[in-house]
Amino acid sequence: MELNDRLRELNIDPDSELGKLLIKLDSIYQAVEDTEKKIEYFRDKRTQYKEDIEVMEMLLMHKFNKDTRVQKWASGE
Repeated sequence: MELNDRLRELNIDPDSELGKLLIKLDSIYQAVEDTEKKIEYFRDKRTQYKEDIEVMEMLLMHKFNKDTRVQKWASGE
């Protein structure tokens, strides 16, 4: 049910001062909820980036170590 309909059920005119304040309050509650969802999204995204960094660092180190060994074997040392 839409907010204006709910206000009318309570005999509150949506264009009255009280109605406008209640509509504004509802929009603030929605903004808080939206912000909390965005915060959770960015926390998850940060966690994913940190995991990606760890994997990439491990792969780079592995490649460096492997290349070093291959060069050592090729040089006959």
